[in-house]
Amino acid sequence: MTKSGISRRHALGLLGSGAAGLFLNSCGIHSLSPGDRPFTVIALPDTQCYTDYSDKFVKFATEKWGRADFKQYFFDQTQWIRDNKKKLNIKMAVHLGDIVNNNVDAEWVIADQAFRTLDGEVPYILNLGNHDMDEGHKSLFCKYFPKSRFASAEWYGGHYGDAYGGDGNYFTTFESVGGKYLVMSLEFKPRREVLAWANDVFASHPKHRCMITTHCFLSQDASRNTMKNYKHVGTTAQEMWDISFSQHKNIFLVLSGHILGSARRTDPGEKGNPVHQVLSDYQGWKNGGEGYLRIMTFHPSENRIDVKTYSPSLDNYITSDVEQFSLPYVMG
Repeated sequence: MTKSGISRRHALGLLGSGAAGLFLNSCGIHSLSPGDRPFTVIALPDTQCYTDYSDKFVKFATEKWGRADFKQYFFDQTQWIRDNKKKLNIKMAVHLGDIVNNNVDAEWVIADQAFRTLDGEVPYILNLGNHDMDEGHKSLFCKYFPKSRFASAEWYGGHYGDAYGGDGNYFTTFESVGGKYLVMSLEFKPRREVLAWANDVFASHPKHRCMITTHCFLSQDASRNTMKNYKHVGTTAQEMWDISFSQHKNIFLVLSGHILGSARRTDPGEKGNPVHQVLSDYQGWKNGGEGYLRIMTFHPSENRIDVKTYSPSLDNYITSDVEQFSLPYVMG
């Protein structure tokens, strides 16, 4: 599947070259006491197969997997997040895009039902993938997840807001032992004006540790995806990196889906800070993914993020080195 050696080599190389120390010095971070409690961020990769009931997909899924009704996996994911919010100290759930498959009302109704389980219980941020929008970036997302659904929440940060009617570029914030955090959601192939807005947000929140979710970024071999086969007007992964993601010392993590499989890499930003980039997408697996998600547990006192891949529906972990690993990250 993925060349996991790339990620380990990048991570070890960064630590060996002192990049972690540079980040420590530049941000004035100090060690935390052993008693500091870990916290968790949950990542939901592409859920498109859990919402699609089109004739085409039903025929495909029935022939491939012997069934075509997978919405329960989606419901199990959000119910598990709610049930484990205190146990795992879950601060945020982030979707990696392709919430639905055909951007039609019947599919968004299922997504709406799944996330209503979290409303008022666990903060969450959704991401627009290519299946969630048309080529002009228009989406029914704003019909079911309008700004008003989040605006009164203390964790809501703000939307880009444009004439496209997508409302799919926005950010959230939260605080924990490791300090203040900002989670930015950027549309599939974000337009340059969207990246300019995101740059302003990152720059105006210098004390926040920033993570980004954008639907397509890494490929299976951990290279940055070119996205040449899509008519959406916007930037490639390399352009995202050059224009925005590498330019801010407070960015430490980029999450993406879209490409089936798992991969990761770590590169230094322009300020010397290590930026982890992580891919996870299971929609091509049996039954459209069987509810597998990513559990990312932050250990501030140990300067480490532990990543596990788990299905609430199957109550099963995948423990291969591409699905279960740790990322070094200095917190304070």
